[in-house]
Amino acid sequence: IGFLTFLVGFILHQFISMKYKNESIKNQILETKLKALENELNPHFLFNALNSVSELIYQDPKKAENAVIEISKFLRNAINKESLISLETEISMVKTYVNIENVRFDGKIVLNIEDFGEFKNIKIPKFSIQLLVENAIKHGYLGKTLNIDINFSKDKIRVQNDGKIANIVKFGTGLSNLQKRLELQKVGNLSFEKLDDKMLFIIELKG
Repeated sequence: IGFLTFLVGFILHQFISMKYKNESIKNQILETKLKALENELNPHFLFNALNSVSELIYQDPKKAENAVIEISKFLRNAINKESLISLETEISMVKTYVNIENVRFDGKIVLNIEDFGEFKNIKIPKFSIQLLVENAIKHGYLGKTLNIDINFSKDKIRVQNDGKIANIVKFGTGLSNLQKRLELQKVGNLSFEKLDDKMLFIIELKG
């Protein structure tokens, strides 16, 4: 009986140990996939911003200095190792991002952010809203003021703009990247709607 008890205990220990190792491996694979996706995020806006700053140095040194500070703030948040961050942190990054872009667009990108106090601690993938704002600027800007509205509910984040309406919406690298990260982290899903005068993208969050 003593030997059988020992044998059963040994088998259970091995089973639990193997299960733990498998879970650990799965988590490592997931983390690797997420980091690979994050590394695919488009850095071109930073190159563009730095080019704009270089032009400003002689024209408006104070404005150039402020732009460098904004870029530094964005990079400090970007190197955060966490893949899921609070809504409050993401919105802070979005504001900084738009401040950087407005160096190039001469203040024509206008953010209208609904109060999100009751949702500020919700966890979402890093760069998720920022990517939708970047997409709105890239595909919606028509040379005049572009209004980007960000609204919130318990299970949805809505990002819409009053720029160009796309006849066909295709998920390119950026949007596909975001969709994959939402799925991998089991956070939610990405969808879109074409309204009469606005493009709307929705991050649907799981409860």
